[in-house]
Amino acid sequence: MKNIVINELLTNDSVILLKNIIDLELNRKDIWVNYETYYSTKNSKEFLQKNIDTVGVIKTDFARTDLRNLEIPIEIINEISQKLIENNLLNYSYINNATAMLYNKNLGNPKLTEHVDSTEHKNTIMVDYQLESNTSWALSVEGKDYTLLDNQALIFCGNQQKHSRKFKKFNDNEFITNIIFRFSPYENTNL
Repeated sequence: MKNIVINELLTNDSVILLKNIIDLELNRKDIWVNYETYYSTKNSKEFLQKNIDTVGVIKTDFARTDLRNLEIPIEIINEISQKLIENNLLNYSYINNATAMLYNKNLGNPKLTEHVDSTEHKNTIMVDYQLESNTSWALSVEGKDYTLLDNQALIFCGNQQKHSRKFKKFNDNEFITNIIFRFSPYENTNL
């Protein structure tokens, strides 16, 4: 599959809605865990299994906050699905899996080392969407850099293609918030 950059992925109303969803999740108190070699609550070091209700995950090894299991309104999924169709990506279905990743200097210096994802079926496509930022930080896929602007998305196969972000020293005020939406071919949606 050829990697595709999509401009203006979402309407202004949908962008505002996503920002509100993220703000609400960031303010929830009972669903956060830290991620190092084990999961623990914010106030305890005891072992805790991550479950479907766990939304906030502080990944200190990447110096980022992940918001997983986000409930994305169907209108937004329909907008993204339409953009997939317009780019000749037919017969893909959203697999109810979106993760917002908030990179800033609060947890250390953000990083994303080269890797291939292993969480979904190998034919799953990632819609890596840049929601909001005040700095540039290119996403590298198979050695090619993609510097996204707000409301742009890169579509690629994260389970087949090596991807990373080159080292960048963030200053105290810099941040990037992106959301990964996952879509799978219809025949693989139950996998």
